[in-house]
Amino acid sequence: MKYKATGLSNWLHILVLIVLFAIQAVSLSASEAEETEEQVPTQQEEPVEPFELRNDRVIALQITEGEIKWMKTGKSEFLGILKSDSSGRALGGVLILASPNSAPNSPGAINYLSNELSENGWHTLSISVPEFNFSGPAPKHPDAKLDKAEKQSESDENKQVEGAKVDDKRSGMPDSKIWYKEQQTKNMEKLLQRVLVSEAELQALGGQYIIIAQGATAELLLELISSNVINPQGLITLDIQHPVDQRMSSIPAHLAKVTIPTLDVFNVPSSELAKKRKLKQKGNNYRQTYVPANGIHYKGSEHLLYKKIKGWLTINFSK
Repeated sequence: MKYKATGLSNWLHILVLIVLFAIQAVSLSASEAEETEEQVPTQQEEPVEPFELRNDRVIALQITEGEIKWMKTGKSEFLGILKSDSSGRALGGVLILASPNSAPNSPGAINYLSNELSENGWHTLSISVPEFNFSGPAPKHPDAKLDKAEKQSESDENKQVEGAKVDDKRSGMPDSKIWYKEQQTKNMEKLLQRVLVSEAELQALGGQYIIIAQGATAELLLELISSNVINPQGLITLDIQHPVDQRMSSIPAHLAKVTIPTLDVFNVPSSELAKKRKLKQKGNNYRQTYVPANGIHYKGSEHLLYKKIKGWLTINFSK
């Protein structure tokens, strides 16, 4: 019996050792697995490319090699299409700005003018315009709740904005005039950044510097020029407009402040807006001309538009 007891004790001892060994092995394996997981570098997601830049890259694939000009404003990159004068008698450079949501090589006026002017005495640079915001006022406080900080902010605004309608915080709707003024400032700032970089490119080529702008882009540019923020030597607007009535009504006054040679092109016969712009003018550098077309892109009327612009450029910038 002693022998059996001793044998049983030994077997139990061996079994305990086996169990302890197995537990230790499992523990070590788990620890090693954790270390391995810690050592595996986590893959960082690539930043999403802005829609504007993705769109520019698609457009760039359609452009003849050598005409593509990538430019930067800070960390942002945007597309330009540079066409050097092929006549051998360049008078200067023309910066071409399409209407919002239009490509720098849009069929119609933009692409046609870029090609024709570059063959007849002008370097042309068409650029993609930034994405502008023309949306209407949106509630700032949808839940209509005011905490102490908001009340203090409201009090500060009341002191700063004299004579203006103060935001109705409780209903959540801001004053539309203030809203659109702030929006206009942001849109102009985005446009200004690209214009400054682009005009530097053209001015490096020498000669005179002209801007052609279309639609709502022309309205934003006009305010920059009338405020002397940028100073081209000539301006051509193609159906200048703004999607907001409050901004549209200020166009004649801004246009009247511009002293450089200006050509105001419109495509709607008997346009009341065009009449208001002309009546506001008092200087001799302003000229208005009508080019019949179906829309601001002048498709089907490109050559007539070019002839009008070419004639005006010859009169004002041929020397």
